[in-house]
Amino acid sequence: MFFLLFLPLIVTPTPDVFASSFIFLIAERLLRCETRGRITWRDGLTLGILFALAYFAKGILLYFGIVALGMAAVDKRLSNRRALLASSIVLVVIVAPWVVALHHAFGRWTLGFTGQLNYAWFIDGTQTVTYPGPIGAPLPYFPGNRVFNQPAIYAVQTKPNITYVPWYDPARFDQWDHAYFQWRGQIAAIQKNLVWFEAWLLVNVGAMSVVVLAVILISGRAAIFRRYWIIVVPTLAVLTMYVLVYIRTSRYVVALAVLLFALALASVRTARANQFLVRAILAAGLIVFATTNFGRTLDAIANLVNHNPDPTVEVAEALHHLGIHPNSHIGTVGTGLYAYWAHLARVNVAAEIWDDDAPLFWSVDSSRRGAMLCAMSRAGASAVVGLPPANADLNGWEPLGKSGYWLRRVSPEECGIR
Repeated sequence: MFFLLFLPLIVTPTPDVFASSFIFLIAERLLRCETRGRITWRDGLTLGILFALAYFAKGILLYFGIVALGMAAVDKRLSNRRALLASSIVLVVIVAPWVVALHHAFGRWTLGFTGQLNYAWFIDGTQTVTYPGPIGAPLPYFPGNRVFNQPAIYAVQTKPNITYVPWYDPARFDQWDHAYFQWRGQIAAIQKNLVWFEAWLLVNVGAMSVVVLAVILISGRAAIFRRYWIIVVPTLAVLTMYVLVYIRTSRYVVALAVLLFALALASVRTARANQFLVRAILAAGLIVFATTNFGRTLDAIANLVNHNPDPTVEVAEALHHLGIHPNSHIGTVGTGLYAYWAHLARVNVAAEIWDDDAPLFWSVDSSRRGAMLCAMSRAGASAVVGLPPANADLNGWEPLGKSGYWLRRVSPEECGIR
């Protein structure tokens, strides 16, 4: 499960694989202590460091560490629980400078605004409700003033050395959004998240879900997690936090799911008469699971082995070769939030056309498109980058290597801007 679910994530530009490593490292350390029946002082120091690094990797994992620390503290099967005091001290010492830095930046004490902002975006939707995303939730940023209609072109605030201001530090640039509890939004969010999670369990990992359930039923033991509750409880706590706000992507939960599946199977004790049946069920489930997930895994392996060029890297390199220097202001035909090439090129997104409106940009005549380019120029863009369809008119555009992206330079003089 680890191999087939995580390998496709390696080729995506997200921090979740890195964050997941700390979930596994913390679980491994605690399970080692549980097996030994004792927490050494070295374990205490190690856990404190892992708790802090997990928090730095992803804010929600601080609560994974805190709950795991609490579970270990009340686990009577563990001796020398005083060593957990070292975990607490190390955690506080490492995290404290960051908390002080947050207080200096925002003027109030906080461990981070990630949870509050996500709650405001996806539950309340107070300021972004007029910008619905493809799955119904409000987009988690205010894109800026609209400078053109049909398609909608937005001017984006820029700051030196920041690629895309609305997403770089949303807690700083989105301070008007505050989380307020409301039953209607909360229930709706829980329903959406549970529907997604149920579908993921039944489809993406359906074979393993059936296998684990069958093995549990054959074993006849209901309290299968009792031995490993020191890890199960923090894992379920983080899953619950995701369910309350937003969980509709597998990268958030894949590490937690793999951990729960592993603990469930490790907890099962089967009578000798049923061992052959259990092994047959496990083998069949693994074959079905591997077959249904092999395609994505094979694509990931092929990309890694063949070293296929990443188009985002190629675009960034081509921009530099064409004289587009860092901190240049760029317009994007496509949502600036996903313009990873812009981050690699260290340019600033000053104007954007969202993905849904990009086809309209490429289908209009040259005069209409010229008006759109001038709107981006007035927003501060000195060039526009997009991924055109095969039949688009590219007169005046320059190819960015073999990436499929093209660049169009725009100037104030061309648009009559003084």
